[in-house]
Amino acid sequence: MLPNELGYSRARDFLKGLLGQLFHVARTLIYGVLTEARKMRIEPEVLVPLVMKMRKCFNAPTSISYEKNLNALHTLEAIERCLPDGIQKRWADEVVIIGRLGREPNFTELTEFIRNRAKIASSRFGPLASKSRREERNHAKERTYDIPGSSRNANNYATVGERGTHRCLMCRSNHELSECEKFVQLGFPDRWEAAKRHGA
Repeated sequence: MLPNELGYSRARDFLKGLLGQLFHVARTLIYGVLTEARKMRIEPEVLVPLVMKMRKCFNAPTSISYEKNLNALHTLEAIERCLPDGIQKRWADEVVIIGRLGREPNFTELTEFIRNRAKIASSRFGPLASKSRREERNHAKERTYDIPGSSRNANNYATVGERGTHRCLMCRSNHELSECEKFVQLGFPDRWEAAKRHGA
């Protein structure tokens, strides 16, 4: 095993010879993080692999003294756009606090923030909270507001009627099209065609 200074120097030379300039190395690592982040859906348990990928992405450029692409705002914004809405809002709150300190957020702070969200999501009560939020969203989607035709003041009130369960347009099961296994397994162009064909 080589001493750190010599090992990092050789690693830098190896990566430079393999990939070219250092920004190519950083860009490749950032692309890996974005690929992992794009896999995210609403489910919070996918935060853990993202955090692991972000840590790897941070370690390599730091060890070869090339961190500027990691801390670029466009990199942080690209990762943030892949996060679920609730987590994006909390990160925005965090950025405001960091801004009050007179500086911009960095990759390490975003990684630590997502790590904390992952810890919360995988805690004992995290799945309960995300499940109740999911049920609340689904319940809100199922609600319809019918305005009685005989009412002259129809804009003053509405009655709430519950629809039946959702029917998948593709396989006719009791779930939404976006949750259909057949639909999810299709490639993007095929999903688009299936959605148009089934009127979604």
